[in-house]
Amino acid sequence: MRMNGRHNGRYGLAGVFAGLLVMVKPAWLLLPVGLLIIPVAAFFRYRESRLLVLKSAAIFLLAFILVVSPMMVRNVIELGTFSLSDTSYLVSSLSHRLAFNRMSWQEWFIGWIYYLPLSGARVLFGTEALLPLGWGEQSYYQYGHDTLDALVNNGRTAPEARDYLISQYVFAMPVKFIAVSLLLLWRGIFVGHLVGMVAVPSVAAFMLFARNAFLWRWAYIFLPALFMASVNAALSVSFYRYNLAIIIPYCLAMAWVGFAVLNFLLAKFDHPGFLAMARRFLPATR
Repeated sequence: MRMNGRHNGRYGLAGVFAGLLVMVKPAWLLLPVGLLIIPVAAFFRYRESRLLVLKSAAIFLLAFILVVSPMMVRNVIELGTFSLSDTSYLVSSLSHRLAFNRMSWQEWFIGWIYYLPLSGARVLFGTEALLPLGWGEQSYYQYGHDTLDALVNNGRTAPEARDYLISQYVFAMPVKFIAVSLLLLWRGIFVGHLVGMVAVPSVAAFMLFARNAFLWRWAYIFLPALFMASVNAALSVSFYRYNLAIIIPYCLAMAWVGFAVLNFLLAKFDHPGFLAMARRFLPATR
């Protein structure tokens, strides 16, 4: 399979839409970093088209920069900062997120069960053990929202507060920061709650058994979405709604699993009835 240069306009349009996405939520400014996965993979996969890969990536990046740069220039003039939003918003987001680094390792292990949509964690561990992991008054989220945010902003400018949080809660405890980010990523990927319970194992099955050609195309959609979910887990409290982009690869993986199961049933139980009707109207499953 070869890449072709007939769709350069699409790469430019993708850059425009990515820039508009950043206008809605500045955290998506990191999206191009995640999207680097695509040209890097294509660079090694399509060796005969490496120049075209670089050209397509450049077109996307140029379109993206053209969309976001006017707002960044405006902020330099008006706010004195080369960014898309006031630094105080980042400080608040970091305060809410980094408060979770205070959890014990026992709470961290409990969290992997508690953050499943259907876990039975209350039966296993009791309500008191789960309160710090939730959203109520005794939670780490509430501590970050009410206490840590006020502490770091007391007598500090927004950039100083940001640097303090990063130095004390990231660089001073890198293992804990990474571990808690993984836990919050786990919480954030169950988009749709019960649907997420089906989607996550479907993704695992798809990655293990799908054909390479289809897997590559799917990965181009999934990996950038997973990257942004990881960013949300590292910089914020990883609400489900932050990760809605992951729904598309989830649907593809679940559809693949559904067709795989149907194929198995057609091969195993070839008799009149529903499965025969499926064979008639879904020829792709034959």
